[in-house]
Amino acid sequence: MLGTSVLAIAITFMMLASCAALGGSAPESPAARQHREPPRRVEYVVGLTDARTQTISVSLILRAVPPGELELCLPVWRPGRYQILDMAGTVSGVFARSGDGEPRDIRKVEKATWMVSVAPGDDEIIVDYRVYANSIGDRPRHADDSHAFLSPASVFMYAPSMRQEPLVVRLIMPEGWRIATGLERDPGDASAIVARDYDILVDSPIEAGFHDLIDFDVDGTPHQIAVWWGGVAPGDKPSRRGKLFDEKKLSEDFTKIIRAQRDIFGSLPYTRYVFLVHCYQGGGGGTEHLNSTIVGCSPAAFEEESRYRSFLTLISHEMFHTWNVKQLRPAGIKPYDYQRENYTELLWVAEGATTYYENVALVRAGLITLDHFLGDIGGLVDGDRKRIGSSVQSAEESSFDAWIKFNRPSPDHANTTVSFYDKGAQLSLVLDMLIRNASSGARSLDNVMREFFEKFPLSGPAFTSRDFREAANRAAGVDLSWFFDRHVARTDPVDYESALRAAGLEVSLSEVPARRTIGAAFEDADGGARVSSIESGSAAAKAGLLVGDIIVALNDRRVRGGEAASRMNELVAGATVELTYFRMNVLRRVSVALQEAKGGSWRVRRVGEPSPEQRRIFESWTGQAWKE
Repeated sequence: MLGTSVLAIAITFMMLASCAALGGSAPESPAARQHREPPRRVEYVVGLTDARTQTISVSLILRAVPPGELELCLPVWRPGRYQILDMAGTVSGVFARSGDGEPRDIRKVEKATWMVSVAPGDDEIIVDYRVYANSIGDRPRHADDSHAFLSPASVFMYAPSMRQEPLVVRLIMPEGWRIATGLERDPGDASAIVARDYDILVDSPIEAGFHDLIDFDVDGTPHQIAVWWGGVAPGDKPSRRGKLFDEKKLSEDFTKIIRAQRDIFGSLPYTRYVFLVHCYQGGGGGTEHLNSTIVGCSPAAFEEESRYRSFLTLISHEMFHTWNVKQLRPAGIKPYDYQRENYTELLWVAEGATTYYENVALVRAGLITLDHFLGDIGGLVDGDRKRIGSSVQSAEESSFDAWIKFNRPSPDHANTTVSFYDKGAQLSLVLDMLIRNASSGARSLDNVMREFFEKFPLSGPAFTSRDFREAANRAAGVDLSWFFDRHVARTDPVDYESALRAAGLEVSLSEVPARRTIGAAFEDADGGARVSSIESGSAAAKAGLLVGDIIVALNDRRVRGGEAASRMNELVAGATVELTYFRMNVLRRVSVALQEAKGGSWRVRRVGEPSPEQRRIFESWTGQAWKE
């Protein structure tokens, strides 16, 4: 642990070194700064010099704390991922001391809560601890010899009584490292960043290390892209840049996305924005934050056109969240409660409408073709009509149960649930078409989103389901309560054909031969075909097969996971197959009658002869001209 005097020396050295590296003059001393302005009551000093061991050290300094018991917490989840992550599990070596180095009692009272004894006369309390940073896929914290990524909710403890206090974070970094974050820099310390309060800090991830920086401007507002190339050793020239990694093209494409989305809402809700990109094999996914986002991608994103298009879709999704969720927030998640689940029935709007608009923004920006866009719309229809859970779980139920179901899927997931991302996108599509049709193309879901952005700023109240329903009614000019009652609160089938007709589109099912199947999915395991999921009411379910059974023979011939489905499909409809399988290492046999599964996919395409109104709605929706 760093003592107070050692800590001060380290900070001073860091300030001088950083300033010298920037070619400037030495900053004023900490003593001079304190004489000019009082020190912040909350300060974090983060040691990254052991990042190669994936260990981060943190010293939390709290000043002017009254004597008695001081509560400290580490969040159990992070904004943008609706799942309890229990991040305190990676914290160790927690130790408390006074400003003059005297030990103070600290005890853990809950899984992520500590109580510190503050003695009379303590001018400050310092809590030291370590964090193991080895998780990158779900984006909480990761460190190695090339960088450290900090999602603040997973790293920084806070005192609830001081949550609204302004704070500073000082980083002690290896030589050559630099910082990328949406937070503002401390003008007197090149290695320090500041936040108005803990809520701002939590919503502002920090990337420190070796990365490419791309600066660009969108109509007077500065933006930055920071790309960390995973697996590249310090000092090496990044070798994973693909043929599509063109800094100029990247900034131009991002600019098109930003402008397309700004046109929906009317203005940008920030004065600076940062895209943090982790590029490594297997990378993917993203998390939105206040004026930044962290996204992952594979190097293939910069090597293949289709992967690059998917990467832009991810960027579009996270960028749209800058308005939808980071500014206008649904009831139940405002203000954030960091120590427990935050329940809401509106994730279908927060995440689902964002999923819908990710491709709407791309086609309006000219970054995907109309064929790609209509293919994605067809995918929404196909996904809804093929998921058994669409008739079981509503969009509101999916939203509310996000904490226990979406990120913790069971083998029965497809039978009993829907994704609030997918279902929300499907409902947003239909709602958009209903509004456009009812208003003869004069208004759309865009009007609802803009009204919400203006009516529910971050500084104002959260919006409710009733607010959203009423805004949709105003935009349509008619009562759409039936839509919300049947399709949002309940699971009535959606009439895509009628809705999409407003934009001159028709829905059809491609015809392909039916498949023979038992209604189960398989994967390779222990030399056989392990049952990984079973459809409700299927032949497999009726025969008593269970997820986890390992089929080793089909009609007395050995079978593996990769060939089980194809072997069944080769047989005639109605045939009975004899399956030999292991359950809990006990060999069993069962006869199963094959069933037919309809093949083909639902697709969306333009009608041959659109009416003038259909053409007008299509063009205002896509931003593209209707071309025969």
